[in-house]
Amino acid sequence: MKKCCFLLFLAIPPNSFAITNNNSGSDKTTPSLPSVTAGCAPATAATQLDINNIRALIMTGGDMWWDLQSSPHYEVPKGSGKNALFSGALWLGGVDV
Repeated sequence: MKKCCFLLFLAIPPNSFAITNNNSGSDKTTPSLPSVTAGCAPATAATQLDINNIRALIMTGGDMWWDLQSSPHYEVPKGSGKNALFSGALWLGGVDV
């Protein structure tokens, strides 16, 4: 068994554990990227989803089930004070001319 583990350890390339830095020694600053929000205001609204014995917080920015502070808000069954999930998020992407 020891031989098997030792051989497995040797089979893994040593550089697979290394953390590399690709700056090549240059001190150049990264150029600022253009804004991709298309001038939209940040999302600020939230609502409680109260359906099928579940109470969950859904926010318009895509965050779900938490209050952006540190409290979970996905309660099952509702009114019990027990939270099944801490947080989640909905990610969408698209292309605009």
